[in-house]
Amino acid sequence: MTESDSDGGNEDEPTATVIWIFLGIIAGVALLAKVIVSEDIPTGEPLPLKETALLLSLFLGPIFLFAGISNQLSKEAKRGNISWATYWTTMASITVTAFTLLGIASIDDFMELINAWRVHDERWAR
Repeated sequence: MTESDSDGGNEDEPTATVIWIFLGIIAGVALLAKVIVSEDIPTGEPLPLKETALLLSLFLGPIFLFAGISNQLSKEAKRGNISWATYWTTMASITVTAFTLLGIASIDDFMELINAWRVHDERWAR
């Protein structure tokens, strides 16, 4: 049995990447919702190019950030510089920190944020 086998072996990289992309999407949606609600950005009408680019980058930024960190840590684990246990621990720590900074400590916080976005959209739809 090799050292990598005792640490969980060679993890399924595409599955791991999908996990972090999914969490990046959740973080991006949360960030986007917070900005739209707090800045009272109107919905249902075209936005200026600058605002559109900003909102798009706020949504896509966390996705690329999580995927990039996952990719780099995955490379380090494959080289044997870190164990797969360290990979998962580091990624979980980064995710918890990111969601804490976004003010999301539970699924209830996320659903409350989505509800605030929905209320905001309904107000602008009138």
